[in-house]
Amino acid sequence: MRAKTALCLVGILIIILSGLPASTFAQPNDQPSDQPGKGLAIELTPEVAGDDTIKVHVTVHNIDTNDLGPIYVTGFIPDGARLEQSWAGSKVGENQGNFGGNAVNWFNNYIKSERPPAGSTFVPGPLIYHYVLKVPTGMLVHVSAQVRWEGANRGTAKAEVLTSAGPVITPGVQPAAGTDYALSNGWFYKQANGQGGQGDKGFAVVDGGPDGGGGTVAMWTAYKNFGGPQTLGYPISRRFRDQVNDTFQYQAFQKGIIQWDSVSHSARLVNLMDALHDAGLDPQLEQKMYPPWEPDNAGGDFAKAREERLSWLSDPAYSDLAQAYFSTPNYEQLLGLPAAHPKTYGTTRVLRLQRAVLASYNNGPVIMASIGDDAKSLGYLSGDSIQPQDPTERDLAAWTFRTAGQVQAVAQTTAQPPQYKYYWEWVEVKPNCSHTFLEGTLRDGYNNPVYGEKVKTWNDWGNEAISIAGAWGPGGWQRDMGDGIRPGTWHIQVLNPNTGNPLSPVFDVRFTDSCGSGGVQEIILHLRAYPGF
Repeated sequence: MRAKTALCLVGILIIILSGLPASTFAQPNDQPSDQPGKGLAIELTPEVAGDDTIKVHVTVHNIDTNDLGPIYVTGFIPDGARLEQSWAGSKVGENQGNFGGNAVNWFNNYIKSERPPAGSTFVPGPLIYHYVLKVPTGMLVHVSAQVRWEGANRGTAKAEVLTSAGPVITPGVQPAAGTDYALSNGWFYKQANGQGGQGDKGFAVVDGGPDGGGGTVAMWTAYKNFGGPQTLGYPISRRFRDQVNDTFQYQAFQKGIIQWDSVSHSARLVNLMDALHDAGLDPQLEQKMYPPWEPDNAGGDFAKAREERLSWLSDPAYSDLAQAYFSTPNYEQLLGLPAAHPKTYGTTRVLRLQRAVLASYNNGPVIMASIGDDAKSLGYLSGDSIQPQDPTERDLAAWTFRTAGQVQAVAQTTAQPPQYKYYWEWVEVKPNCSHTFLEGTLRDGYNNPVYGEKVKTWNDWGNEAISIAGAWGPGGWQRDMGDGIRPGTWHIQVLNPNTGNPLSPVFDVRFTDSCGSGGVQEIILHLRAYPGF
């Protein structure tokens, strides 16, 4: 939901665990043509075994060869998780793996044939390996495993899973009378459930759930701080992310979308009207009497852009819209800057802003338009993200993806390597009243520092710069924003030094405008390659 940035899918299978077993299955992705059918497949099944315990079962299949040669199996777990036990087979402790950092290896295990009978895919008889992991409650955990034939390159398979340990909020309560009611950590609303508030389903707005940066998503608190239903209307979505590696979580409401930042552990409203412009929806928006987005002449200078865009409100014909804008507390934070000159459609007068639309119908009072509802009607919000929740769901803070089909599209590419080489592993943040800077490290799949890759950083106004990994210590890179406090969002992407092609998704971080407790002026982002790169 970042302005001027395209969304993308990562070519691995991702499962979000919400109390039920789930599994991934990867077809063989390395079958040389001179020995067809000599392939392997691998399956990962996560299981929540307690508030701080995850079990991951790794099932290896010999799909269609009678060769009983040995195989090599490797599993990887992230920093922050602790491996308590590992074994192969049906008996605990029967075949312990060899430990090495965050990797567990099993060597020279023989796997019998699973040559399928006619009309079947598999017959029983795979090898099964087991992990028991201890993790902080609610921590997102990335676990991966791969298997290959030992010796000759006859077949390889990989699989990955992203999951979280234990319950992270109190389960929902049974419905009470009326269209909305209190939860132990938030509120449940049925007003926008598509049934006129009838039935049991709706959308929960709660404080709870991990934000991926070591904090808790305080969506209910943020919603109240932004004015609740009186300002943003009722919720029209579950929590969601834009893409697999997104560092933000979102929730949509009738008149806007709240974004939770895992770096600053704070909330802001999304530049939804800018995002709809980036999605190419201005023609449809104008049919709803929203002026199309307009560029400014500031050349990427934020101060000049702000001055010019605010000058668009000087037309006396729209003084009521300007007054409504400037009289809103923290108007730039809540509503954003003007995104177009005010415009009249018949008897409707409209001011398009970055995060809201103000309108007067038939010369009536100025109100906020329901841009969240419009984003939903135009298909910008779709799929599981807008499916109402049952109040008895185990985890009302669980998130899905913004667009329909993303999980399925990711699952269909499981047999292929990940689309990008690097993923966001963890981040450190610190306050600093005298200086603002961004730095980080690149490491390979075996935790070794990487040298020579390019790391591009930029913000929404341009200001691109390149840092070379390894120029600031082992695998280290850095971007100096300058002296003092410099709030704002910055984007990071790793590039191939020879071709310039992206080696990672675009990651977002945000510096805050305060340097006290909870302030962020130093951000240290650690990126790591997937195993096998």
